[in-house]
Amino acid sequence: MVGPADLSVAMGLTGGAAEPAVQEGIARVRAAAAESGTPVMTIVNAPPQAAAAPPGLIVYNLAHVLLTAFRTLTETRPAP
Repeated sequence: MVGPADLSVAMGLTGGAAEPAVQEGIARVRAAAAESGTPVMTIVNAPPQAAAAPPGLIVYNLAHVLLTAFRTLTETRPAP
């Protein structure tokens, strides 16, 4: 498992999974796992990310999912 946010912080970066160095690190871990036949656990925020994830365990970041749902609800709420 590679947590993009955790890896970003450990690398001293603030952009999370969007950081090119983080993406490169994740790709290296996935390649090593594939080479050794080790399953990979991927943390995703949405179904499109899950569809693009390599074979293995897929875990949804529920904090992100819930915050997005709450944000959508407040944005679509009619003004009093």
